[in-house]
Amino acid sequence: MSDAGKAVKAFRDLGIGAPAFIARVFLRRFNAWRTNRAIANAANAQDLARAFSLIYRARWWDAGGESASGPGSTLAFTTRFRADFESFLKERQVSTLFDAPCGDWNWMKEIRPPASMRYIGGDVVPQLAAKLCDRYENALRRFVVFDITRDPFPDADLWLCRDCLAHLSNADIRQALSNFSRSKIPFALISNYIGDAPNEDIVSGGFRPLDLTQPPFSMPKGDFAINDWPDEEGVRQVCLWSRVQISAAMALISETVS
Repeated sequence: MSDAGKAVKAFRDLGIGAPAFIARVFLRRFNAWRTNRAIANAANAQDLARAFSLIYRARWWDAGGESASGPGSTLAFTTRFRADFESFLKERQVSTLFDAPCGDWNWMKEIRPPASMRYIGGDVVPQLAAKLCDRYENALRRFVVFDITRDPFPDADLWLCRDCLAHLSNADIRQALSNFSRSKIPFALISNYIGDAPNEDIVSGGFRPLDLTQPPFSMPKGDFAINDWPDEEGVRQVCLWSRVQISAAMALISETVS
């Protein structure tokens, strides 16, 4: 069995009550495989649409046939997160959610949002966005081709950026957050790993655990966090930051660079 097959089997065998170390072993195996494949084949593909379209077409992040967006998008992995995210949407009375990247919508289709909530899903892969339009679009839900590093953000109450920035280079992360800072969206929920060291740089399309509170981003601790791991280890959270907080952090980076 290939390394990818072993990683997928490890995840499928994981189960919600499995020991935390199994989850960590799985993550290391899978990330080593997908990072090597992505970097080897997309190292020169700095255009995000090109790089991630390549990854999507080749299904390098396939999770046992359930999701093309990786093991973190399976229903088993997102069980805890989905419940807390639903509660968050209702408690905060979110009327318009912008979800970018939205991936293949494997877990999001199970979310029960507030009855009148509008949803906009954006993804940089044109083929994927078109597929989601055909399958899921309705009066309250639409999908668009969207590059978070350069396209103007639509009006919304909340930007959800789950399981994305850890796959981007530091430069692309700065571009994405600076681009968001120019929007009118007041808050963002962004995936964040718990770390204690500066974030290494990568080629977009690869992976490394990303902690936005560490250099070179040095963002403040999020105002709120949802555990995004199959157990209580808190390896990864989805943290809430205001646009004001993100703008301030990006301004400090710009001053340092200049």
